Amino acid sequence: MRHFPGVDPRDVQATLAELTAVTISEQVLLSGGCERLLVCGGGSRNPLLMARLAALLPGTEVTTTDAVGISGDDMEALAFAWLAWRTLAGLPGNLPSVTGASQETVLGAIFPANP
Repeated sequence: MRHFPGVDPRDVQATLAELTAVTISEQVLLSGGCERLLVCGGGSRNPLLMARLAALLPGTEVTTTDAVGISGDDMEALAFAWLAWRTLAGLPGNLPSVTGASQETVLGAIFPANP
């Protein structure tokens, strides 16, 4: 933010939350919609994001995985562990049919610490 001293960080946060909500809601609608959207991870604790998802997806119940007995923190940790395992195994971690990527690819890189 030091390069943009006139920009309020709260505006940046609100813009990023809106971008996230619009991106998620567009993909939900493009896939045919759903009756209930379960949100997990840090975003599920963001009241603005949850409210915007609900507003952008009328007729869809927007709730957290925690509300249905599935720990959102566990879900997020599991997802990152799975991605790390795929990277360590040299296996692709993306689905081009979902991400729009041109091909499957190993995601990320491993950089061992110096001894």
